[in-house]
Amino acid sequence: MKRNIKAVIEFDGSYFKGFQKQIKWGPTVQGVLEQAIKHTLNEKIKIYGCSRTDAGVHACNYTISFRTENPIPAENLRYVTNKKLPLSVHIKSMEEVDFDFHARHLAKKKYYIYKVLRGERPEVFEHNYKYYFPKELDIKIMEKALMEFVGKKDFRAFSSKHTDVTDFRRTVYEAYLTEEGNELWFHFVGRGFVYNMLRIIVGTVLDVGIGKRQIDTIVTALETGDRNLRSKKAPASGLYLKEVYY
Repeated sequence: MKRNIKAVIEFDGSYFKGFQKQIKWGPTVQGVLEQAIKHTLNEKIKIYGCSRTDAGVHACNYTISFRTENPIPAENLRYVTNKKLPLSVHIKSMEEVDFDFHARHLAKKKYYIYKVLRGERPEVFEHNYKYYFPKELDIKIMEKALMEFVGKKDFRAFSSKHTDVTDFRRTVYEAYLTEEGNELWFHFVGRGFVYNMLRIIVGTVLDVGIGKRQIDTIVTALETGDRNLRSKKAPASGLYLKEVYY
């Protein structure tokens, strides 16, 4: 009898070309997970992830689901599979759930954090996990800029031109900043996000913070979809999927 399994994982995106399995471009989180679980169950399975992530993006609590006919208890499966995974991926929890649960389709909100390191040059081992940005920033104007992204809007201007998406409307519930020591954290909560959207928003708001762009250009970009009015995307290394809500 088939069972539906839900798991929450964490991973260091520095080692992967994103979550979703690809044929040519190198290792992915989905690929190593499916391989490890397949060896444990002696059964081919397909994992569904809660969200796509770019190469280099990290996750603290990323939800997956898959189906299996193997009767092994979920906790035993978690324990054995973790032994087969690289240290850059860890299964935090695993449980059997209702058959209609789907990690991506049923996700109601996703919470991302982007970490910017200020001040001193980062230590060698920090550059894969934060974006070093030593320039002086106007935090108050950046907070005002972030508010322009809250609500249901067309984010065409803040998406990658390489995306195959045709509907760029997304709802952002929260977008705000916190200061954590010498780090500045961007917080985003939304139903879903367009490809590269959060990294482009961070890059644009940082430019507002140093006076390179004005808030008016963000408003116009959202109204017109003009990608020339936004800044370059920030590096993937600072972005973390913090939580998924169902």
